[in-house]
Amino acid sequence: YDRDSIGIACTKRTYFEEWANQSGLNPEQRANRYAADLLLPKSMFVPRARNKPITLDSASELAATFGTSLTSTAIRLVEHGSYSAMIYCTKAQPGRPNSWRRRWFSRSPDLLDSLWPKDWPGPNTLASALMKGDRAESSGPAEVPADEWLDHKNAANCTVIESSARIADDLILSILWWKDHRQLLALYDDDEDQLFE
Repeated sequence: YDRDSIGIACTKRTYFEEWANQSGLNPEQRANRYAADLLLPKSMFVPRARNKPITLDSASELAATFGTSLTSTAIRLVEHGSYSAMIYCTKAQPGRPNSWRRRWFSRSPDLLDSLWPKDWPGPNTLASALMKGDRAESSGPAEVPADEWLDHKNAANCTVIESSARIADDLILSILWWKDHRQLLALYDDDEDQLFE
């Protein structure tokens, strides 16, 4: 990651400014990216992920193969799997019973910025059922309306395959997968200018 640099000094300035500013990631994100490249190298991961459904079941299987966490493997699957997908982490809000919000998300590199997730999953999602305790610790995959997850004007016209799991008392991890790529393309109909930039 720091090839061709003169030297790395562990000063506050280097850590918080120079090292962080490379590739637009903060130091923690950059360290996570380095760990993923080391433990889940693309040359080994991509062939094993090829044509697998982008679900938590697939991520769990790959995590067992590589000896890595479900979360890091699921992120890698979304980024380097064969299909368009998004991963979404929901966190309970401290001091606010039954209140959950998006903590972070990541998506396949081929998804446009116009596909932005909502701040919390809709009521007709598997994640919502997990939040209420209506289901076991994991759920899915199942087809759900895309507008339960996405803040996009055409999201009501398609569905996503959702798989969700409670990964801690206050965290739920969800993968959204466009099994039918034609539905994903339909979302881009009004975004042609951005698509061809």
